[in-house]
Amino acid sequence: MHLLLTKEQIETIQHALNLQSPFHADLQATIQTQLNDFDAEDRAEIIDEARASYAEEGSVEIDDDAILSRSEEGAYVQAWVWVGKEE
Repeated sequence: MHLLLTKEQIETIQHALNLQSPFHADLQATIQTQLNDFDAEDRAEIIDEARASYAEEGSVEIDDDAILSRSEEGAYVQAWVWVGKEE
């Protein structure tokens, strides 16, 4: 399973790692792999499918930059679920 971050989040992490000594080479490689594996069009397609399947009239909201976690069988998409206040 892969945790997917937005391009901006990945770049922020890469920048922070670069400010440190060259430790965490494995982490930098993992981040770069994620950046290369999932382009914006791929992310948008997954998020659009999740919205079409689950976002019903405001009860479930999915951000454009939602975190994605993909496996061979599909993907999990981070979502906001509405819970109303009891009267």
